[in-house]
Amino acid sequence: MEIIKRRIKERERVIAEAKKWLNKIPYKKTAILIGSYVRGGFNQWSDIDLIIIANYKEKPLQRIKKLNPPPAYQVIPLTPEEFQKQVEKEIP
Repeated sequence: MEIIKRRIKERERVIAEAKKWLNKIPYKKTAILIGSYVRGGFNQWSDIDLIIIANYKEKPLQRIKKLNPPPAYQVIPLTPEEFQKQVEKEIP
């Protein structure tokens, strides 16, 4: 049981860290945590996978540069329309 408590605490720490970083982004956005931290299969080498939905004007690579994610973050920046297309195509 102790290991489960530690993993829950670690996940909560990562979510709090991600929220702190996301709050520094100066525009309206929606963030969705995906990957191993959601499934519970994360380890010390896992990255933090986030989809960030916003009304971007830039191309995808410029979006990532503009967001400037911290190390260990894997960010997927999508517009609302791009996100909707992914959902409709049932792309995980």
